[in-house]
Amino acid sequence: MSKLLMQRVTWRVMALIGFESVLIMSAVLMGTYLRLGTRPFIQGGSSVALKGLLIAGVCQLCLYYGDLYNSRIGGDRRELYVRILRALGATSLVLAALYFWLPALIIGRGVFMISATLVIVSVVTWRMSSQWFAKQVGPRERLLLVGTSPAALSLAHELEQRQSLGVEVVGFV
Repeated sequence: MSKLLMQRVTWRVMALIGFESVLIMSAVLMGTYLRLGTRPFIQGGSSVALKGLLIAGVCQLCLYYGDLYNSRIGGDRRELYVRILRALGATSLVLAALYFWLPALIIGRGVFMISATLVIVSVVTWRMSSQWFAKQVGPRERLLLVGTSPAALSLAHELEQRQSLGVEVVGFV
């Protein structure tokens, strides 16, 4: 059974995946436009879009396996940045191997670096703004803990630290 099925999929996770897919695809298309102009879109727009979808898919897989959609892991901002950069580095390696073996998948010379820079900036900015928004909107699920054992107190402290989970501890019974 996959990791995604084992963890609870919330609307926040789905919003992250969906919006990051759009951001990555937009960054690839913008990088193509900035480097090559309109020529690739006029000559073979569908092939550029398909190659962009491949890049977005590989990037999403690397973000997923970097545990960036697991809400149980870390509220620390530094750790988040390290995980994002590690996942995008893995994306670069996977794409480099694909481009080595299948050079027809390359969109154009110089597009990769521009697109990679745009992806890093857009994904980090999106994650920062989504964390800020989650804190501003506030918790959506209220939790009443039964007992005051050390484990319950530790859970309450952890939930207080990770406000992006959207859980508010209302008390102890």
